[in-house]
Amino acid sequence: MSSVRLRTAREDDYPTVASSLERWWDDRPIMMMLPQLFFRHFAATSLVAEQQDHLVGFLVGFPSPAVPAEAHTHFIGVDPALRAQGIGAQMYLAFFDIARTNGCDAVTAVTSVGNVASQNFHLRMGFTALPAPDGGQVWPDWDGPGQHRVRFRREIPPCERA
Repeated sequence: MSSVRLRTAREDDYPTVASSLERWWDDRPIMMMLPQLFFRHFAATSLVAEQQDHLVGFLVGFPSPAVPAEAHTHFIGVDPALRAQGIGAQMYLAFFDIARTNGCDAVTAVTSVGNVASQNFHLRMGFTALPAPDGGQVWPDWDGPGQHRVRFRREIPPCERA
């Protein structure tokens, strides 16, 4: 397997990412969750993973304008054929550095209740599930009516990366 190269996202990456979205998510209608505006306004803090000049992953994240010490990952995806090979972890480690450079000391993420693989990935990456108001892990209607989510947070100490 060739090495994976990370680079900062660009707005012109959007069509390639968009064409991969539903294919990578088993044809679920998720396109509306990642409009092109993310690649225009948050490209400098988002990442694209390439292998032999082909998209194999992406991470869309940004420092929170409302919570200055916090960065948020809006969307992360890895080609299903290449999952469990460290690409997602590589992107997150790079994003932690981006967040730290932007003055953040924590990163948050949200995943759907049914996406247990994503939940487990976030836990392996050192995230903690945030307790919902009822004490459980499911945040009802977080992304709109009927759109329940599991929310995560991870502290990023200043000198974490070797």
